[in-house]
Amino acid sequence: MEIHYQEGMIMDILIRLPVRSLLRFKCVSKLWKTLISESYFKMKHLSHANNDLNSQKLLVREQFSSGIYNFFSYSLSTNQLVRDAQNRPSNCSPFADAYIYSSCDGLVLLGLVHSFRNQLLLWNHSTRESMELILPHSGFRLEDTTFGFGYDANSNDYKIVKVNKGGVLLPSIEILTLKSRSWRSICNFPTIVCPKTGSQMEIHPYLYNGCVMSPVVFVHGAFHWLGRSHNYSVVSFSTSNEVYRDIPLLERMYRFDHKQSTNYGISVFGGMLCFYSTHNYHRDQPVTFQLWGMKDYGVVESWTELFTLRASDICYAEPRYRYADGEVLLQCNLDERRGGDGGDVFRTSKGQIGLSYPQPSYLEGIVYTESLISPKSLI
Repeated sequence: MEIHYQEGMIMDILIRLPVRSLLRFKCVSKLWKTLISESYFKMKHLSHANNDLNSQKLLVREQFSSGIYNFFSYSLSTNQLVRDAQNRPSNCSPFADAYIYSSCDGLVLLGLVHSFRNQLLLWNHSTRESMELILPHSGFRLEDTTFGFGYDANSNDYKIVKVNKGGVLLPSIEILTLKSRSWRSICNFPTIVCPKTGSQMEIHPYLYNGCVMSPVVFVHGAFHWLGRSHNYSVVSFSTSNEVYRDIPLLERMYRFDHKQSTNYGISVFGGMLCFYSTHNYHRDQPVTFQLWGMKDYGVVESWTELFTLRASDICYAEPRYRYADGEVLLQCNLDERRGGDGGDVFRTSKGQIGLSYPQPSYLEGIVYTESLISPKSLI
């Protein structure tokens, strides 16, 4: 006897499945195809995935000395590596350099450098859909720029912020709202009033060896990056009212002996704004990595040390994921002066994780959540 399940029960089952299974299950029936294709179902699936650790993946960009790059994903829940035949967006060159900037709702913001032009893409790695974005009006190179990507609930729109790091280009900010499909400059850059001191403060991104230390991160409805006047602080830029704010750091988070080689950056884990640093005391001593989290957003005294690692074979480290038990997944550069090959690896405090790739490879990774959201549906 044929049993007809209610559509609500079917939906409750399907929203728990991974994206690739759902794409196959569109062939089951017209009902399933229609259901899985609906915007309401996609948002329900995304809402469930945001709370499901099995939906969190590490997207890794792997680049070789020949200039060719590939993408692959790594399951953070099962420690399984997935390499696909179609491992890059279909509308980009295999010989382009690639930057991974940010991820939001299963979409990853990529910057691609070709011989004659730059590309900015939104890519859903799970569904293989991508969309090329209009470039900012001002002349720029991706090497001199960093981007952030986030969702503004007040306007129900996705926004991308572009921050020039200075140098050849003057420090500046531009913002793209996807529905308008147009970039505009933010006029009140580059100074704000520091709430702590009442003085004016330059907010161009903190530089390290001529490079932006970390991409712009999005949390609590605002874009954040590391700034510096006399002291280091986190600069926030609200997406809804476009107001700047200075979030000071505790002095002990960044004050170290000037003879040390130190790099800093910011990130976000579990909805918490985080600050990290790597201190290279001396070639014969272990490198120290520290991760701090702001448990009460905006409250300076709530900065708390979350994780510390000392390792003897790395040059610097950047956090990519924080597990439920407090363990942190790090992307590390192996120090040639300490016996490494100069390439990158992913590791925790327990050692390298089981990713297999030729050495030396130069890796960049970002955590994303599987979703059915199409980039083209955002405009």
